[in-house]
Amino acid sequence: MLGNLGFGELLAIVVIGLLVFGPERLPGVARDAGRALRQMRTMLTGVQRELQDQLGPELAEFDVASMDPRQMVQQALMAEDEAAGGTGAGAGGPSPRQRRTLAAGEPAPFDPDAT
Repeated sequence: MLGNLGFGELLAIVVIGLLVFGPERLPGVARDAGRALRQMRTMLTGVQRELQDQLGPELAEFDVASMDPRQMVQQALMAEDEAAGGTGAGAGGPSPRQRRTLAAGEPAPFDPDAT
């Protein structure tokens, strides 16, 4: 629900809220904000249901989350890797079985075309 907010960010929001609204009004403001978020979530759910009803059965199972660019790239890379018979190591990288640790003092491999 809070996304990527950590403890530090939440603490900063509470402190700023205390400074802006004061300790007397902060609980009421937090309650009003929670109520507004709940109403907005209910309204968005209703809009989503209405769109699905209006678009018909052919688009009923359309998943908006699948349109996330990060997921699209990840799926494309995984499909490409599976088609090439790879192990999921990514584009052109060695598989975990091909990697090895370097001995003490051994220089790292160098590819002048890659730099």
